[in-house]
Formats: sequence, C-alpha cells, structure tokens
Amino acid sequence: MPDERPSALLAKTAALSSDPSLADAASRLFDFVQFLLDDEENVTPAGNLNGKAREKLRARVDELLDPVSLADDTGASAVASDE
Repeated sequence: MPDERPSALLAKTAALSSDPSLADAASRLFDFVQFLLDDEENVTPAGNLNGKAREKLRARVDELLDPVSLADDTGASAVASDE
C-alpha cells in the first residue's frame, strides 16, 4: 500500500516536490493545525480555530516559512518577496 501520510502526499504535490524544505514546512504546519484542533480550548463552537489559536498558527507559519531559513545555497530565497 502506498504511503498516504500527509507528509508523503505533500512531497508528491507538484508545487512542493521541487523544494523539499517547503514540503517539510507544509507537513509541519499540517501537524501543528491538527495539534491545535485536538485541543477544545483552541476551537470555537463551530469548529474553527479561535483568535488565540490563530495567533499561534500565524507565529508558527512565520517561523517555518522564514525566507532566511528557506534560502538555497546561493542565498536566493525560496519564498517570493512582495517587491
């Protein structure tokens, strides 16, 4: 049976397959969202993340998608800038 874990599926995604660091970041974000959703204190009655949990998620996204940490060997960032 093929590996159907989110990390394996994300690594096969065309947008992520060429950059293992982005696939790894996406997998870590998926795991973090699952962690947040598992705690009832982070979820609204409708099942959405509440404000505090969204802040935690934004901080984790910023941490994992830091352009400096995603830079390749030439120093070019893997994340497009807003310029």
